Amino acid sequence: RLLGIGMRRQSPADLAAATASVGFPAIIQTRVRGGVEVMAGAIQDPVFGPVVGFGLGGTVAELMGEIRFAPAPLTDVDADDLVAAGRAGSLLAGLRGAAPADSPALSDMVRRLGQLAVDFHQIAELDLNPVIARPTGCLAVDARIRVGDAIAPTALKTWGMRLGGGAGANPVDRKAGEVRRWQLADSVALA
Repeated sequence: RLLGIGMRRQSPADLAAATASVGFPAIIQTRVRGGVEVMAGAIQDPVFGPVVGFGLGGTVAELMGEIRFAPAPLTDVDADDLVAAGRAGSLLAGLRGAAPADSPALSDMVRRLGQLAVDFHQIAELDLNPVIARPTGCLAVDARIRVGDAIAPTALKTWGMRLGGGAGANPVDRKAGEVRRWQLADSVALA
């Protein structure tokens, strides 16, 4: 059951009484206002292996239908490019005088999602939508994880082995010199 209880600056005792009145356990969370709604997620693709997606989130995702994908694991450049690309990137940069969002926090989140998908092949789908991107940090408001049978890992990025690391090694970063990037798709329109 879903039930909303409007509490505006009430005491903890008032909140406890209000949640007790509903007769079942309640989840209490702060209302988040402002920022840009984006989505981030990961899937286990049978051909490409773990893949990370990023784009506009919330109701705008249904309207605009622009999500970009990249195979995991991601370098810092892969994650930065994913966050900065497309319409989401324009909004996050501070469109029409709006405060820019904390892109490094979003890039870090995207990289971590990719690593999570690499480390846990049992996660068939992971969807954070919306994630509220603010000038300082980002906050996942809703999450959905579907667990399934583990898909055998695919070595799509073999450069880790060529450069002395293992199959999942990530030896390349912005400061290390040469950067190699792979782009799975420029964008995918949702039907």
